[in-house]
Amino acid sequence: MPYTLGPRTTFEPLPTAEYRLTLKGWKEIAQQEDMQFSKKGDIQIEWSWLVTVPNAEEQDRRSFSPIPTTFSEKSTFVHIVTALGIVDSVAAIEAGATIDPDAGVGKSCLGTIVKSLKTDGKTWGDKITQYAPLPATPATPKTDMASKLRARLTTLMAFSGDPHDPPADLTTTALKDALQVIGAKPISPKALELVGEQVQLANTMGINDFDNLPLASLTLKDALLLHEKISARLDA
Repeated sequence: MPYTLGPRTTFEPLPTAEYRLTLKGWKEIAQQEDMQFSKKGDIQIEWSWLVTVPNAEEQDRRSFSPIPTTFSEKSTFVHIVTALGIVDSVAAIEAGATIDPDAGVGKSCLGTIVKSLKTDGKTWGDKITQYAPLPATPATPKTDMASKLRARLTTLMAFSGDPHDPPADLTTTALKDALQVIGAKPISPKALELVGEQVQLANTMGINDFDNLPLASLTLKDALLLHEKISARLDA
């Protein structure tokens, strides 16, 4: 059976920094030689990672970790599963845990990759040395109703030609009442000017839906809604 081999590739170590690591897969392998904390034949995990490199293509990396007998905070295995969020480390420290690495496939964490010389003292390599959970994405603060009403009232007042902002101490109920009262007023000269300009611009752009509308009879509220409707058509 013939085998096709690709061209030789050159390995470029990554600069020392934190990177986003995404777990592609894992497998059990047997330790090939005695090490400081493990013996030949011991089973360890080979982790396969996809490294997100800023302003460059993603790269593949591997790391290895023995399987500890206890949930030790010194264990690389424990660091990885904790960083990936597939185990409750607080509970596991107290009671131990059954961990399925498959639960981490597709999940991401932060990894510190260190660039260093290999043992030959001539060539450079890199190695993942630390793992940490991704920073929590802060929740987008929700705008409360009073803020929404105040923003709408400010828009309506400016549209009418009033340069002032609503009083800062208005309650939600007062803001609603002000919107209704001001919105029910007849269209102001400034608002009529603004809507007229939008109608003319729409006509220039071939949009004739708003021609011949009785603009002078609109309320401020209806005039603002019409202005926003025309703007949306022009922006589409």
